[in-house]
Amino acid sequence: MVTGSEDSVEDFALFWNLRAEHYFAEPFPVWIPIDLLEDAEAPAAIERALGRFRPAIGEVYPRMNDVLIASASMGATELRERLGGHFPEARIGADDLIGLFTETCEYRYATEKVPAHFDRGRASIQPPRPEELKQNFIPRVDYVAYEVSVDGMWLPQSEAMAWHLGWPDFHSRDNASKRGNLRFVRQFNKEFSESDLLDLRTPDGWTLLRSVFEERGYDIAPTPKSRIALGQLALLGGVENLKVVASSKVHALLKELSMGRGEDRAFVSDRRTESLSRFDSEWGRDAGRDLLRWLIERRLLFRGAVIKCPRCELSRWYEVDRIGETWRCDGCKEDMPIPLHPQSTPWRYKINELYAHGHDQGSLTPLLTLYAMHAAWGTSSIYGGLGFYPGVEVRAKEGVDVPFAHKEIDLVAMRGSNLILAECKESTEHLSEPGEASLFAGQLGDLVVLADHLGASQLLVASSSMFPEHKDPLLADVPADHSVDIGWMDGHELLDPNFFLHPLSHPTAMGQRANKPEGWKNDYLDWVRRSVTGQTV
Repeated sequence: MVTGSEDSVEDFALFWNLRAEHYFAEPFPVWIPIDLLEDAEAPAAIERALGRFRPAIGEVYPRMNDVLIASASMGATELRERLGGHFPEARIGADDLIGLFTETCEYRYATEKVPAHFDRGRASIQPPRPEELKQNFIPRVDYVAYEVSVDGMWLPQSEAMAWHLGWPDFHSRDNASKRGNLRFVRQFNKEFSESDLLDLRTPDGWTLLRSVFEERGYDIAPTPKSRIALGQLALLGGVENLKVVASSKVHALLKELSMGRGEDRAFVSDRRTESLSRFDSEWGRDAGRDLLRWLIERRLLFRGAVIKCPRCELSRWYEVDRIGETWRCDGCKEDMPIPLHPQSTPWRYKINELYAHGHDQGSLTPLLTLYAMHAAWGTSSIYGGLGFYPGVEVRAKEGVDVPFAHKEIDLVAMRGSNLILAECKESTEHLSEPGEASLFAGQLGDLVVLADHLGASQLLVASSSMFPEHKDPLLADVPADHSVDIGWMDGHELLDPNFFLHPLSHPTAMGQRANKPEGWKNDYLDWVRRSVTGQTV
């Protein structure tokens, strides 16, 4: 048996060389990390494994005193100290690793950087052939073990992850290091062919999250709200453009446009419209015109006019795309010449129904929370180490011991190796009532228990409105011994975010409110306007 830490390339190479040389041996060499060998149940498991081999006639069953435990990274003395009590009959440690081989064995290590061009999360690269190995070892080198790392990419050591990436025969300790790198063994002493390419696949955010939850006993699925949120994100053109709706001035007016006429809730049949002068007055003429143009180009807003049918006298708003040489009335369905004067028509603007429905369903707050992470951690977080999904439903796997059979999480994200959960509320005014505060405290307490079970590093409680100043009633059901860090983010952080004052940028300041400069709302709106229109920022 070859052992060592899970991320040891030296031991990985020793194992594969021994396995190549003793391929037909029964049992052939195996690789077991030192942490597993130190487990109290390991000796019994190895005894059972040895008993599965059927010796040839005249041979005896392999026994524990036939086992040799060796390591390239750990000395014989350390191995005996750590494993002698668990395996008293085995031979532990080899002072001369070369003696394990029938042929002369030498080790060389070399590093080399090669460009890897990823297309939709996949890249194929030719295995490096360092000059040091080619000069000193060809033709004697048969196989080389590669540890492949990609700058800015981290993959968890996870069998579930490997399955999703297309490695059904994968064993996590053989193909991924503890540092999140990928490991391969490739033949070295032959000419290169296309079949020798190393195939690298990076997971998308959903695959990454699914593998993490599966290893903790849960299956996950998108919630109906998540599909709306992702649709809103597609309308905006990606996470970076969430900066537009993070403006409190833009957010407020689009929220108003998302409501039904004279109602608190949205009604598709009678969505309100606004004139150009309203955008000028709310956002300023310069910012208003530029942002309005951008929102129309992104199809978040539609331009149209109110037309009264001269036949049935039905007065309705019609999108400009439906107005041409002729026009069809929504009432009598008659086609007739358009009753508008091109130079004097008072255009009015209406919200995209998908965006408005999302506002109604509360799907925008998780997206604003996501942008707060992006604003605090920098642009590279979206393209490097942040996988996210707005709206995740978790269900316990059959026969697995988990704290809850079913839960919904408003936003789940992974930044590097850190799992982050978020509970998002569109409105918090009701939390000032004792009954509502008690109900929310129960929900938050359950989510903290779930976060601890999942090993989450942070739980964000977020809203685009303001939480009560005193939060003790909202924390009444949170276990005192919880390990997850709870952070509160409301309209002060989510709207008009200030990158230099954001609490996520300075975790020690979480809960401490930094004052924004006077007039910051207008400054932020102007920054957004210039950034989306390509002007100098």
